[in-house]
Amino acid sequence: MLERFGIERRDRRNLVIVVAIVALLVAVQVEGTILVRVVAGLIVGAVSGVVFLIVTAVINVFKPEY
Repeated sequence: MLERFGIERRDRRNLVIVVAIVALLVAVQVEGTILVRVVAGLIVGAVSGVVFLIVTAVINVFKPEY
């Protein structure tokens, strides 16, 4: 499905890495119970994943052809 938007296999790998790192960093930084930390990490990780996909798709549309 993501191939329609120009998202390649390495882009999906990078997406997983970005989401995991952001979610872990947020979970460590947020104060509260473990449930609050996990939920905050999941929400911020998901938002960063969506932003990553949008930016990657836009870059793939406008990048020069070599």
